[in-house]
Amino acid sequence: MKCRPCELHTFSVKGMTLECGDGLYSPSVSLTCDGIVPSPLTSLPTGMVGTVRVRWDPPKIHGNIKIKSYKIFWLIESDANPYDMSVSDIIENAAVVCHGPLKSSVSGDQLTNIPSGCCWVVAGVYSSQAEVAYSVPLKAYPARPPKSPVITVTVVNLDERKKLEVMARQLVSQRDSLQLKLHWQKSKQSRRAVKKREAEVSKLAHTLAATEKELMSCLRSLQQHTGYVSMCVSWERPWDDGDATVSGYQLIVDGSPWGRKLLSSSNDVKVKLGIGKSTYQVQMTTLCKHPVGNSIPGNAVSISTVDFQPFSVYCFCNVHEEGSVWPDQGSCSYLDSLTYELTRLPTDGSAVYPHLGFLAPHPIQSPCNVFDLSDSKWRNLIGTSVDMPMPTQVLFWTRWCRPSLTAVELFVKLADELHGECHFVACCIDSAGGHSQLALCQLIQQTLTERKLDRPPDVLRHAVAESNSGMAEATLNVLGVVGVPTWICIHPAGYVGWQGRIVFDLYEDLRAYIDDVLDMVLGRKEYKAD
Repeated sequence: MKCRPCELHTFSVKGMTLECGDGLYSPSVSLTCDGIVPSPLTSLPTGMVGTVRVRWDPPKIHGNIKIKSYKIFWLIESDANPYDMSVSDIIENAAVVCHGPLKSSVSGDQLTNIPSGCCWVVAGVYSSQAEVAYSVPLKAYPARPPKSPVITVTVVNLDERKKLEVMARQLVSQRDSLQLKLHWQKSKQSRRAVKKREAEVSKLAHTLAATEKELMSCLRSLQQHTGYVSMCVSWERPWDDGDATVSGYQLIVDGSPWGRKLLSSSNDVKVKLGIGKSTYQVQMTTLCKHPVGNSIPGNAVSISTVDFQPFSVYCFCNVHEEGSVWPDQGSCSYLDSLTYELTRLPTDGSAVYPHLGFLAPHPIQSPCNVFDLSDSKWRNLIGTSVDMPMPTQVLFWTRWCRPSLTAVELFVKLADELHGECHFVACCIDSAGGHSQLALCQLIQQTLTERKLDRPPDVLRHAVAESNSGMAEATLNVLGVVGVPTWICIHPAGYVGWQGRIVFDLYEDLRAYIDDVLDMVLGRKEYKAD
């Protein structure tokens, strides 16, 4: 019988006869085979780069055997090799590195300058009385940086901010409608009793005042969620190899460390970023004090600050300013424009309000010239029914105004769908600011190209109404354009049929509203007050 080293065998004897049957088993006798069983190899931390260190306990020995020496066989292997290696695969490989013989008192060894990958290690135990005994092969790695954290980012108060914006847009639209109704009641020639008409005016004025109060309250609530984006960054502790262990974390924003180093026990952090940039890339690095260094930055989460910019649907031309940054005045905040409208506009009826709604047919005698970017010529927006067989939709906007940019993107999408039913002109109001007209046109063209807003002239014409130009300034005065974005619908007969501001930020809502405007301007539907 073959006897494996240190294997225990138990024997018993039982007598057997034909006459009396089987006897009982004798008391058992146990025998252990002489030999050596090496202890398993264990990988140890090294505190060094490109190094693997192993240790072992004394082997199990039976019989009159004494350990003479050890040999440690190292084989550097590609980590891409998915197969386990046997003892013979390792010790018979031409690339194997052998350390030894080592004294029997030695209980550890290491291999340095490992370029990459992993090591297979086998310990051979040598004696003068028994065959060489080999340990089970160990697959060991040099110290590796810990894994990068996989982060999850939750933006705080985003839902609350969006709810407030929806409410604010509804209130702006409601206020515009009440102003139109109030103006209509005050100006109409009614045969009814004066007291009854005055009561209606008083009721509308009261409702308008209540709406404005609610709108101001809503805008102030929006201010609490404006100017910064707050977020919670969370993660789970990443893997480490027990050698290069996690010592902490570092938040990375746009490729640079942000804030203090975080403890290794941390799993979340509160972050507040300003709105000076439209987007941020947020990542996390695992810190490690081992010489192999930190992890690479982990997954990148893109965070937009657009939802936390100052709320705005309309800016008076003399309120917002190019280059102004929140919280400064002129930073495209509707609160600034509303405050200006309520406190600065004259109350004697001479003020031009931004939302006029449907207008009675009144041909415009003065030319309304704008500079057409498609052919570099001055053109009159108001034509005759001969050269304007369709209504003309005109949007006045500014290239650095946020609500303008939202409006012009919706306007271009509308032109893509309705250019067979209407002419479309997007007219950029802009001050030259020291630029020549050519340089200004180039700046506007750059904006159109970057935002993919350019279209063929038969779909949409882009124009400029530069405020330093006398012709363009006259156009703005004739049409009563006091802010942006201002939307005008010109009837084919050559008069403005509708003029105002549109507070929608969703294309579906805008399309439904413009369809109604067109139907009423062209007489396909009975007029109803906004």
